[in-house]
Parts: sequence; C-alpha cells; structure tokens
Amino acid sequence: MVERDNRSVEKGLKEEKTVRQSAQKYYMIFIFLGAVLSLVAINVMAHFALPLSADMTDSKRFSLSAESREEARKLTLPLYITIYYSEDITTENPVYARYADFVRSYLEQYQKQNPHKIFITVKNPKPYSDVEKEAQKAGITPFLSAGGQTNLYFGATFSDSQNHTETIPSFSLARNFWLEKDITTVLAKFNRKERDIVGLISPVHPLIEHPYGQQVKSYALIEELSNRYDILQLADNVTEIPAEVKVLLVVLPRKLSTNLHYALDQYVLRGGRLILLLDGWSEEPFYKTPQQTLDDFNLLLAQWGMRISQGVFGALEHGRSIFVPDENGGHLTPYPLWLELSKEQFNAASPIINSLKSLSFKTALTLNKTEHDDDISVTPLIEVKTGMLYLGDINLQNKNQQISAYQPDGRTHAIAWLSEGKYQSFFSRPPQNATSNIPFLYYSAVPSQIMVVGDSDFICDDMWLENGRLNDNGQFILRAIEIFSQNKGMAALYKSQTSSSQESLGHRLYSRIYNTYAADISRRQNELNMLQQELEGLRQSILQKKTMMNAATTKRLNEIREKIKADEEQLRFYNYDIKNRLQAEMNWISFVNILGLPIILVLVMILGYYFYSRHRRRQVEEKFNAR
Repeated sequence: MVERDNRSVEKGLKEEKTVRQSAQKYYMIFIFLGAVLSLVAINVMAHFALPLSADMTDSKRFSLSAESREEARKLTLPLYITIYYSEDITTENPVYARYADFVRSYLEQYQKQNPHKIFITVKNPKPYSDVEKEAQKAGITPFLSAGGQTNLYFGATFSDSQNHTETIPSFSLARNFWLEKDITTVLAKFNRKERDIVGLISPVHPLIEHPYGQQVKSYALIEELSNRYDILQLADNVTEIPAEVKVLLVVLPRKLSTNLHYALDQYVLRGGRLILLLDGWSEEPFYKTPQQTLDDFNLLLAQWGMRISQGVFGALEHGRSIFVPDENGGHLTPYPLWLELSKEQFNAASPIINSLKSLSFKTALTLNKTEHDDDISVTPLIEVKTGMLYLGDINLQNKNQQISAYQPDGRTHAIAWLSEGKYQSFFSRPPQNATSNIPFLYYSAVPSQIMVVGDSDFICDDMWLENGRLNDNGQFILRAIEIFSQNKGMAALYKSQTSSSQESLGHRLYSRIYNTYAADISRRQNELNMLQQELEGLRQSILQKKTMMNAATTKRLNEIREKIKADEEQLRFYNYDIKNRLQAEMNWISFVNILGLPIILVLVMILGYYFYSRHRRRQVEEKFNAR
C-alpha cells in the first residue's frame, strides 16, 4: 500500500513538473510576444504623437480644416508635389524620421481630397547627385550636418502643367505649427491667379527696409503676409489710399498730417478695412516716440467712436517679471508696463481673438469708447479689469521708480477696440492740397471695419517668442487681416501657438531649463536695452552737435559697445546651452519610451511568473503533505 502511494506521489510530481514546464514554456512565449507588442505599440503611439512633441504646442490637428479640403478640391490642373528628403537626416536627428512620415501622411490627406489632380513623389538628394542639384535649383534650403556641411534636405516643390512652381524650402520642426497653413497657402496660389493687396504705412517701425548696401532685416509678420498677399508700401503723407488695397495696416505714424488724416478718412468711407497700431512710447532702441500729442489722433478716432488716453497703461498682476537692481544686487519683480495677457482678458465673442491664448505688450495706451451714431458698433477686444493709468513721464531708464509709483485704480481698461459700421467724414470738403481722382465722400458708401490697438512694439519679432514664452502676437494681426479681407476660412488656420492649460512635455521641459537662467537673462536683456538706448542717444546727440566728440565721449562709446557685445555673447550662450540641454533630455525621454518601458514590462512579467511559480509550488507541497 505504501509502495503504491509512493508511486502515486512520484507520478503526481512528474505530472506536475510536466505541467509546470509546459506552463513555463508558454509563459516565456507570452513574455516575448508581450515585449514585442509593447515595443510596437509604443513606437506607433510615438509616431502619431510626434506632432505634439515636435511643435510643442496644443494644436493637436491630425485632420485637415474645411478651408484646406476646399483648396485641394478646387484644383483644376494636375499638381505635382516633389518631396526632397535626405534619408541621412535620420542619423543626424532621428526625430526627423518620424516627422518626415508625418509630413508625407499630411500631404496624402490633401491628395485624398483630389486624387486625380494631386500626385506625390519622394526623392533622396544624395550629396553630389543630380537630385541634389535639382533640389538646390528648386530653392530647397539645406540643413547643416554634424560635420557642418549643408548637404541634408527636407522640403518640397509644387508645380502644375503650366510651369507654375511654388516651393516650401524646408519642413522645419520649429515650423511644425504652420504646416497646414503653409501647404494650404501654396494650394491657394494655384487656385487664385491674382492675390489681394495689403497696404502698409510704417514710417517709424520700418517693417520693410531698403537700406542701400546693407542687409535687409526681414520681419516675421511681413514674411507671413507675403505668402498670402501682395504688400503695397505707402508714405505717411499720402492723400489717397488706392482702391485696390483690401486691408490697410498703419503702424505708428510719425504724425497725423492733414493729408494722411484725409486719406484714412476717405478710405474708411469707401468701405476699406483699417488696422491702426498706435503707441505712446515705442521701445525699439532705434525708433522714436511721435513728437506730438495724441490729440490729433483723437480727432480721427472720434469719427469711429473711440479715443485714446494721454497715458500709458499698466497692471501689476499681469506684469512681466524683470530683473531690477537693489542694495542686495537685484531681484525679479513684476513690471506693470510690460504686460503678459491671457485669454481671460480677450473678447470670447470676437473671431479675431477668441482662439488666442497669450499676447504680450509694452507700454500700451488705453482706448475708451465715446458717443457715436447708431450706425456704428464699437466692441472691446482686449480688456483688463483691474489696472492703472500711468500719467507720469515715461522714463524707461528708471523702472524701479515706475514700479514704486504704480497705483491701481480698480477700473476696466481696454487696449484694443473693433469699430464696425457706417461713418461720417471729419472733413466738410477736401483739403486744399489734397489731390485725388476718387470723389469726396461725406458719409460711408458701404460698412467698414476698423481695429485700433494701443501698442506697436508687440508686432516685433522678439516679442513673438520672449523669455521662453511663445506668444500669439503675430497671430492676432494675421487673423485680423484674413477676416477683414473676408477670408474667414484661412483665418482659422492661424490658431494659438501657446500651450493650453495642459502643457506639452516639451514646453514644460523648456520652461524648467530656462528658469535656471531666467534671472540673469532678464537682467542682461534689461541692461542690453538700456545700453542700446544710451548708445543711440549719444549717436543722435553727436550728430546734432549737442555732444562733443572728445576723449570722454569716445571712451564711453567704447565702454557701451563692449558691454553690449558681452551681454549679447552671454545671451547667445544661454540660448545654445538651453537648446542642448533640452535636446539631451528629449533624447533620454525618447530612449525610455522606446526601450525602457518594454524592459520594465518584461521584468514585471518575470516577477509575476516567479511569484506565480512559488504560489503554485506551495500549493503542490501542501497537497502532498496533506496525504
């Protein structure tokens, strides 16, 4: 009996061992398949999540807008899209491998809207090949390789059967946010033989410069406008705005001459759309404040239901943090005249501004609504409910004094207004020196739209991306121009560039790294601004012979130049170091996502199997011990 029981136990143990070995084999297969599937799943998710990390915004647009679909469907001639993509880019920056797939899939979405008219080809421009020569001839901008050579390409050309060609020089990760806008703009050029005209008057802010023998500065706002419109520059003493101008952008006129007053008055009465940017103090180092009071501008604005105040607006709770010196060396503090405003201050009902999230201003004027005719509607676009009206003299050299003089008044102030309707002319007859081929109007022929903003500094390039913060300053003006030119569909492509309340990982990493240098960057930027203003002041004083060019003056000029050079070099170093640290952290996160998580998953499975085996072994031992 005992021998039979022993044989039974041995048989049971053998059966249990066989079952355990079989289970172990299948479990290891399960672990292997789980690891492979997790690796594939993570890479697939990373592929589709790439736009979120590449552009570091909250756009999250994986499908085309109605405007983009419409432009693709309207093509009547075959459109040939050639993508020039250097496969070696992946060895220099692996992120571009996924981004290239994303760009191609995005272009394929356009192709699906009109498959019989849109054709896509991908070419690899290897160094010294005929394809590279073709890419260079087409205007594709090369990327720098690790060795400093410009032989990597990632751009596209668009051409039709009538030899009309457009080019996107490069699909840069930094411009991922603009991808749909760029492609749709190209398609619109093939659908529209004539482009609308935007007029530009900018005597103080020279957005388009023509210096003889010097490098021309290219403003981001002008570059973006040029993709969609023809820009017509006008002088600030014109007496007539050409009738073909669809929208007129006037940036900080030096003075409101009678001629310009009359030209703007009649342009609006003819139904023209006007965007007027005023400023009580232009903070660009080489620009000057208008040499007259704002009363003359109020004569113009009064006809449109608005007036501007004789002061500069500020709000401490919305002030940008700057570095100010003190007896302990210095500290960061909010500066009330440099505003950082969010969507809570924007008019949610206005399509011009309702989708934006962040705007930045410097020493902005406030505007008030005045009594006006019933035919006019005046709507605030940007309002700050608690603030102050700074009525003292503006002295940018002494920010401590301005901060200490800040006195909130608890009232609501508006920085931008939109006026719509039919207007009455300020003039009873044309001025004597006004020469115009267009008949004088005393009352509006058709309704018009006017947007007035109490700041001009906010359109400068460095305020679109400042102190690690991406602002919607450019989007604000670009959307307004699209809407004023009755292209609301295209205006929808100009969405907010700033993050929502749920910030992207890249934005959080950038902010954390940037904050390690924030105090010194703010201090140096503040010092650099003051030095540039002092340098320009000395130059003007010397030119006007108010200051003698002696040894002391020469010494001071050299000191200022050396300090400016040192600050600029240090700021460039910070920018370089921040980018390198950000790239290193993003690479580490990519490594963890691609390899780390599957490894952790395998370890969890192995531990699970280990504890399962222990539990199963304990059950077997208890079972046979019970016998």
